[in-house]
Amino acid sequence: MIVEVYRNLTKDCYSVRDRSGVLFHTEKIVLKNATFVVRENGRQRVLDTGHKNVHAFVKGEIDNLKNIKNKNIKNKIYYNPRDTSYFYEIVDGKKVPVVKAKQVTLSSKGVFKHEV
Repeated sequence: MIVEVYRNLTKDCYSVRDRSGVLFHTEKIVLKNATFVVRENGRQRVLDTGHKNVHAFVKGEIDNLKNIKNKNIKNKIYYNPRDTSYFYEIVDGKKVPVVKAKQVTLSSKGVFKHEV
């Protein structure tokens, strides 16, 4: 099942949704075959109005926490609509866009790309 996962700032957790709507909320989830999506029109509304809205999320297949390929996860992924129009990681002190990842963990500590 393909889902979209976004940070729910109101509930301080992640919301997991599909085409029918929000399925559940969670503190931690692992996705495989992940794609990082930013909808530019929603980002522009944030910049224009200052009101937050769901316009950025990670899309992928839910994976079992036991299937984490590498316990030594080091690649943290960031997104800030006022800073960039894409998700990114820091490599050699520079922001490098992240579009896809084979596996990611979303937790209270942030979003992390697994090296597989």
